[in-house]
Amino acid sequence: MGQSNAPYARVFRLQGTDYATSRTPPRQRSANLLNVDGGLQLRPSVSTQKDQVSDLTAAVLMTVRARFPGICVESPVQAWAYLEEFERGVEAYKSLSSPSAVDDRWLGVCLYQRMEDMEALEALYRAVARGEEAARINLAHLLRFLERGDEAIQELRMISFEHLDAYDRVFYLRVYSIHEENNGSLREALRMAEDAWKRVQGIAEFPLLAPSILAQLAVLHSRIGRAQRALWFLERGLQSTHSLENLKVRLRRAAVLNALGRHIEADSELESLKRGGLPPTFDAELNLVRGDIYWARGDTTDAVRSYSDAVKRSMALQVTYEEFMSRLALTALLPLHGDSLGASANLGRAQSLIFDKSDRLAYRFREIGLRLRLGDYTPDHALKEYMALDGEFGQMGLLQEQGFVKLHTGALLLKLDPKRCKGV
Repeated sequence: MGQSNAPYARVFRLQGTDYATSRTPPRQRSANLLNVDGGLQLRPSVSTQKDQVSDLTAAVLMTVRARFPGICVESPVQAWAYLEEFERGVEAYKSLSSPSAVDDRWLGVCLYQRMEDMEALEALYRAVARGEEAARINLAHLLRFLERGDEAIQELRMISFEHLDAYDRVFYLRVYSIHEENNGSLREALRMAEDAWKRVQGIAEFPLLAPSILAQLAVLHSRIGRAQRALWFLERGLQSTHSLENLKVRLRRAAVLNALGRHIEADSELESLKRGGLPPTFDAELNLVRGDIYWARGDTTDAVRSYSDAVKRSMALQVTYEEFMSRLALTALLPLHGDSLGASANLGRAQSLIFDKSDRLAYRFREIGLRLRLGDYTPDHALKEYMALDGEFGQMGLLQEQGFVKLHTGALLLKLDPKRCKGV
């Protein structure tokens, strides 16, 4: 049996935009934030070190408070993190004569952003040991990122929610929502994300936290088949983000537009991003979304080319999700071009990239289709497998994916016994 000409519903993962949970690849420092010489260092000569460090600390704290009125900043390291100057945050920590537990926490955030995961873990564990309980939230997020989910949930369960301040309550709900999403409890994940959205209204940290919550809500609504609702949250996200984070939102907006059948608009968005000088770090995701658009239009040749490009860029950038999704797509498309061997190779590599339950189900969906095409499964056996998968997707609330399974089930039933198609 042939594969559908429509791409498997794209489930995109994204990191948040609050600096406690998101991260982007290391990049050059942003434009001068303090109107000082870009060469100013945090470690001047011995004779002037104390005064210059003190002046710079005062300047960065003033800058943050001016940009985010009413915000509470307890550490110069935290201030640099809020300004996305993570290297300077690390240097600021090194300049402190007696770093506090709060400083340790925000050092962990800066190190995480620099992709120094083990050093970030050390800093966060130290912050917790010194009494900074809120650092457990950052620790839980990082542990989940490192695929140490059991340890992550233990940290979250040790936190007293009522003792958290407004910022950390929202942050806690966001991280817990990600945990529930990865565990396949999408409805609970959505409930927590919606609670976070309610709580962030009116607090001083709204500009810092709102973009990540909007992104999470968009992801969850997309995953449960509410593409129009996802688009609404992404449109809001466009208004509250800037720079790299705005580019991320635009890419995900293109993916959702494609899911809604608005392929021309989706493609126009990608072209606009390319003309605007999209950084190379986005190449893998851009090619993945472009592959989805080509496939949705029925252009499988260009879809294969785009997905293949996405695989190459994913491997170069060491981003596993885009590689996983692209290889699953190639598993479905390559047999249409007479390359079943290539399809099998892509499926094998995809298996090694499985991260969570939804990945496992997505992999299984493509595996059934390929095995049926290769003759490893009889139509009756494939039908049983599809029906079981239908139930698992339904339990997770992944309605789009469940719909694709039903389409394949119906097509098989039509081939085997048209009378049995009723109700599928």
